[in-house]
Amino acid sequence: MYILEGEYQIECGDQTIHASKGTFVFLPREVPNRFENVTDAPGSYIYITSPGGFEAFMYQMSNAEAGGSVDMSKVPEIFRNHVSK
Repeated sequence: MYILEGEYQIECGDQTIHASKGTFVFLPREVPNRFENVTDAPGSYIYITSPGGFEAFMYQMSNAEAGGSVDMSKVPEIFRNHVSK
């Protein structure tokens, strides 16, 4: 994850990282992680994943049919459908 704009709090496993513009953070596979923009200013980032397929997870998470809002009650089900088996 490469931060282009904004400031993010990134949690990866038991680590918490404060990342601002120009920061690169490696998020290893199969380690729970989350991130959020911690300022009122807009943020942007580049998120690179390998192997491919993560885009399907993000598409479902964005709930494109509902205008991009995330239905948090559906997150566990969506996650289970995309976990490596």
